[in-house]
Amino acid sequence: MVRMTVKLYERNIVVNATEDFLVMTTAKIPAGVSIRQILISPSDSEYGEYLRMFVSMDTEVIYTGKYIPDGINIEVKDGGYDEDRIVMFSLSCNICPLDIRPYISEAHFKVKIIGEYQEGYGVCDDSITNFDEDFSISWT
Repeated sequence: MVRMTVKLYERNIVVNATEDFLVMTTAKIPAGVSIRQILISPSDSEYGEYLRMFVSMDTEVIYTGKYIPDGINIEVKDGGYDEDRIVMFSLSCNICPLDIRPYISEAHFKVKIIGEYQEGYGVCDDSITNFDEDFSISWT
């Protein structure tokens, strides 16, 4: 009996807060990788009521709305692994009081994109990094 093992793809990024909604942090997912899950773990921020989050993949908006301090777990059924894809994130505070603007830059969220390498595809992705043990998901 031959046992096949699936090799997992993992991509980690940090999205910092900005005053401009149009500033996006992007992650290019290479062809040959099928995305399964996107985990978002926000930092603790006392200014969360002023922050807005945005998540999209290519042209499809996955989430846009208020800052969710408990985190987000997005299950993805990705059949588009024949082409490169772009996942975009934004954390903005474009309508916030002037007195808190200097502190907004401290807010951020960490993103972990989990997928699988598809058999028969050569994948070149030199952006793979790992978070340290402080990366925690508060919604589990």
